[in-house]
Amino acid sequence: LLFRNFLEILCSLAWGVKAPAGDEKSGVTISTRIRQSDLPADIIESHENFMKIHSGRTLPPNVYAAVFHRQRWFYIFDNDSLSKQIFVFASTLYSLQSGSVQAVQPLLTLPIPR
Repeated sequence: LLFRNFLEILCSLAWGVKAPAGDEKSGVTISTRIRQSDLPADIIESHENFMKIHSGRTLPPNVYAAVFHRQRWFYIFDNDSLSKQIFVFASTLYSLQSGSVQAVQPLLTLPIPR
């Protein structure tokens, strides 16, 4: 089995971010339409509808998760169960792969003469 690495997963989830139109025009972000020009329509649709992250100047009252970045709120609505599940799954994957790993020290045994 070949699995995607975590960066590839984040890039796929980024297709669901509804970036402000002004950010696309100013070049701050790249439109998903540019990135997906060579892909089949069914793949484009599945990626865009997989996880939906909205943005706005004000924070709506019914959000599940939100972050303030560049004078805008980016958020997932509380009634969007699929996006919430994907967010929790991605958070879990991130915490699993970013945890500290203790180095295993070699065990040295020496014979003791009798």
